Amino acid sequence: RTDGFLGMVIEKWSVLWYNQYVHHGDVYHLDGIAPKRMIQPNIRKTDAIGCLERFEEYRIMDQIIFVCTGNTCRSPMAEGLFRALDGEARTGLTAQSAGLFAHDGLPASENAVKAAAELGADLSQHHARQLTPEMAKEAKYLVCMTAAHYDRLVEALPWAEDKVFTLSPMDVADPFGGDLDTYRACAAQLKDAVGALIGNLEKGRA
Repeated sequence: RTDGFLGMVIEKWSVLWYNQYVHHGDVYHLDGIAPKRMIQPNIRKTDAIGCLERFEEYRIMDQIIFVCTGNTCRSPMAEGLFRALDGEARTGLTAQSAGLFAHDGLPASENAVKAAAELGADLSQHHARQLTPEMAKEAKYLVCMTAAHYDRLVEALPWAEDKVFTLSPMDVADPFGGDLDTYRACAAQLKDAVGALIGNLEKGRA
């Protein structure tokens, strides 16, 4: 037994490691995940000292990044809905978003802001950003809107394949240029898929 401050730190991270990285036989899928991709980290519980030694490796891997093309419509709506559905508290993951071909600094599209707001998500302060290798490295999950995004991302960053997933069995079509109803339909699809994703990730923490 280790007493004092170090003992408290060891105990804290031992519990955290066990809760976040140990599953007991069940396989949890991201909703609609590509068949070859699933969450199955059957990692044995390690001793407290081992947890501290490996903590730095996992400390920054607490982000879930939603990925689309320009980071002005689908992925910011998914990010906002993840937060609106209390996904960050329920999963322990910080929601972010990025685009494969984004122009840094662009706001979310007007209709995306409106459609997301109707479902409780605030995109008013969103600014688009390009997905970078550094961002991918720091993420725990990279969640793509379409199979094409998945393929492109794995092609560009093959070392990140183990953390790349699709959000839904069906592609989330790009609403860019559509009217508000088009964005509403997209936002509704995203809400259902993100809700299922949160539920599956939450199970993985139990």
